[in-house]
Order: sequence, then structure tokens, then C-alpha cells
Amino acid sequence: MEGGRWIQEKHGYLSIPLMARPNSIIAVGNIDNKPDYDFAEGVTFHIFEPAEGQTASTAVFDKDGKKKISLTAKVTGKEIAIESSVDGNWLVLLRNISTIESAKGASYEACADGTKFIPESGSRRILIKLP
Repeated sequence: MEGGRWIQEKHGYLSIPLMARPNSIIAVGNIDNKPDYDFAEGVTFHIFEPAEGQTASTAVFDKDGKKKISLTAKVTGKEIAIESSVDGNWLVLLRNISTIESAKGASYEACADGTKFIPESGSRRILIKLP
């Protein structure tokens, strides 16, 4: 409330502010103009504040409730091991982490939200080394 009046903001589906817990993974689909599509195709897994010694995981289901893909991230020291249940068209975005020493099983690039990892063809595992 500002000056006795409510402040209103307009948001589209993908611009609504989202609060994420540390050591969580949120799957974000690649289509924003219809509700029914292959949710696992081209999905980006956003990983927030991975925690030392902890494991985070998530899964994506199809519109009939069948599990299509799962992803797990485990932090050990300065390494993050990411494993997917399937190879295919998926990405990982380490939110707010922009400095990477190396990555095996994927190429990577800095972006506005952190670092995006593109798995190599046929890869189900990415090993990220932080500085």
C-alpha cells in the first residue's frame, strides 16, 4: 500500500515472482502459450542455492500423470553431480552462480540468471566443478 492506495502490478504467467527454497530444483517448461504439451521436452531445471552434502531432486510428469523425467543434484565439496533419468532435450540452469571452473558431460554458458548447461548428446550426467 502506498499513500493509502493499493499498488497493482500486471504479470504474465512467466513473470510472476517466485520464491524458491535453497537446495531446490524447479522444472520450467519451454512452451508458454498453451497448457497441454510434452512437459519434459525442452524442460529447464532451475537449481537454487545447492547445499554442501545435500541432494535435491524433482520429476516431470506428463498430462496423464506418468513420470517422464527425473533429475537429481548432489553437492560434494566444490562439485555438483547432476543425473537425469533420461537423455534427451533438457537443460540445467544454476541460478545466481556465474563462475564455473569446468563441466563434464555438458557445455555451458553464462546468462542473466546464472549459468546454463546443455548436456552432450546421450548424456544423463553432468559433473560441475566450482572454483
